[in-house]
Amino acid sequence: MHDPSNAMPMAKMPLTRQMFSICRTFVVTALAIVLLTSCSTIYTNHNDQSAERTNLEFNRQAVFLWDTVIRLQPNMTEAYRRRADSYFVLGEYKKAIDDCTKVIQLDPKDAGSYNNRGYAYALLGECQKAIEDCGIAITLNPKFAQAYDSRAYAYHRLGEYQKAIDDYTQAISLDPNVAGMYCHRGNAYGKLQDYQNAIDDCTKAINLDSQYTEAYSNRGSAYAGLGEYQKAIDDYTTAISLDPKDGYAYYGRADPFEKLGKTDLAQKDREKAKELGYTLALADVSAEKASRQEIPLSGDWEIAYRMGEKPVHGSMHLTQKGTEVHGEGKDQQFFVVNGTYSPPNIRFEQQYRGNGGTVGQPIISYQGEVGLLGDQPFMTGVRVSHRSNGKPSTKNSDEVREVWEAAMLGHKPDPRRGGGG
Repeated sequence: MHDPSNAMPMAKMPLTRQMFSICRTFVVTALAIVLLTSCSTIYTNHNDQSAERTNLEFNRQAVFLWDTVIRLQPNMTEAYRRRADSYFVLGEYKKAIDDCTKVIQLDPKDAGSYNNRGYAYALLGECQKAIEDCGIAITLNPKFAQAYDSRAYAYHRLGEYQKAIDDYTQAISLDPNVAGMYCHRGNAYGKLQDYQNAIDDCTKAINLDSQYTEAYSNRGSAYAGLGEYQKAIDDYTTAISLDPKDGYAYYGRADPFEKLGKTDLAQKDREKAKELGYTLALADVSAEKASRQEIPLSGDWEIAYRMGEKPVHGSMHLTQKGTEVHGEGKDQQFFVVNGTYSPPNIRFEQQYRGNGGTVGQPIISYQGEVGLLGDQPFMTGVRVSHRSNGKPSTKNSDEVREVWEAAMLGHKPDPRRGGGG
């Protein structure tokens, strides 16, 4: 016999699920509208420092809200895109990569997510992956200016400046009103000592954005390269007026001051750069600690060193032959260095060995001096990884520079090489 008491829940269940789905869709839509509207307003004042702090806090909250949206609607591609945007602003690039990857899985033809993932890879130093992703974005959308710009950044970090210039040029042809593209192409020209083109590009960047601190500093560097020291000083001074905490500009201005015989002003600028924590200036102080003299490098080294304030330990086998130096990490076998040693000066570049033993392009360079700190072999200088960055802030330098100090512990020289290799 049919029991009517059992019929009502069965009849209501589809309606309950339907109402839940409607409510969930409403909540997701409302959250998305609020977030998208907030995104459009928060970025309008991006050059103001207080707005920048507000922007960071906003994006922390945005991540939390996008988390909620994704829990309710796990296949909503726009939510992953927007959360990736917030992760970019917060500097959480690995999480941005994960979200871009999710979008690509849901929509394999999303050129924007390939570009964004590629840019995140480049920021993390995985430049070959960046080049591959940006290449896919360009294939999907050949008029995608940002993809050319992102790939140029990856080439720039690899030190392949002509390829970077070619991609910046293509990006500019597609979107000629972006100051950062001109500034960064100018920086690449400067790396190739093509100073006039560097000046022309930085001037175009300044014409588009008169508050662009980095463009003034880069143009100042190019003027110094041409020996136009007063123009260099003027540009660095403008950069300092726009950003009084820009240690790079103070340090850059010191050299043209010195070239014009204004040694007191040069020294003040270097001291100011040190005070502001600019690491290239700090390396000058470190270099003064050690007595510079010739030291045989061939043999096994236990190395204690620091990057900025971070202490690191490792082992390396160095081979010195004449002025040439080759090294291979003993703990991290993917790590190799090649360079020159003309006592007391040493320069070398870091490369990585991939699968199959192939060695990639140099991505980090070191320059410094070798000497003794007490009776301890000691190396000090600067580690430089190239950076061309217009996202998210135009105030970032085109290079990441860190103090690099290494104490050579337990040096075991190769007796077959003596002191000269």
